[in-house]
Amino acid sequence: MKRFLQGVLTGVALFSVLILTGIPGVMPNVLARLDRAAMSEWRLARLMFLTDVAFLACATPDDVRTAAEARGWGVEVEVPREDGVSAALRVHTRPIAPFDKEPGELSRFDDRGCLMR
Repeated sequence: MKRFLQGVLTGVALFSVLILTGIPGVMPNVLARLDRAAMSEWRLARLMFLTDVAFLACATPDDVRTAAEARGWGVEVEVPREDGVSAALRVHTRPIAPFDKEPGELSRFDDRGCLMR
């Protein structure tokens, strides 16, 4: 019983040290994933952005750029990496999604220049 309690206390102490020191690249990501409020804010911002281009039959890169810049979000031109994709824009949404491994959202456009949904 004594060894069990020592093991539990050691585990709690080690876990506390990891959280307090915030191992770069590990703990901040774990804590960000637990932040449901940040995820909800990002989803709402993205949804409002998509409603600006949703009514268009063919949303072009200019339409997406205009909608992003109206919100003060940055836009970068990307090189398309997939077949059937003629253009790509990376939109830097605010707030940032907690799960992002790369900055921004990638919007892809087909051969006609329309947003791929």
